Amino acid sequence: MPDWKYVLDEQAFDFFRTARGADRDALLRAFDELRAHPASEGVWQGRDDYGREVEVGIFGKFLIH
Repeated sequence: MPDWKYVLDEQAFDFFRTARGADRDALLRAFDELRAHPASEGVWQGRDDYGREVEVGIFGKFLIH
């Protein structure tokens, strides 16, 4: 089992679920890239709502953390 885990919070899931066309395709490509390269670092680090450190990446017009 990998020592990392991707989590999609409810707000992000709702956005993805309602995304259409090019936005949905871009998000699927971003998720595939993250899955293929799980150790890649983001462009900066941030903190989530619970204070945990997270990597923030830019994927087209989307920021994914």
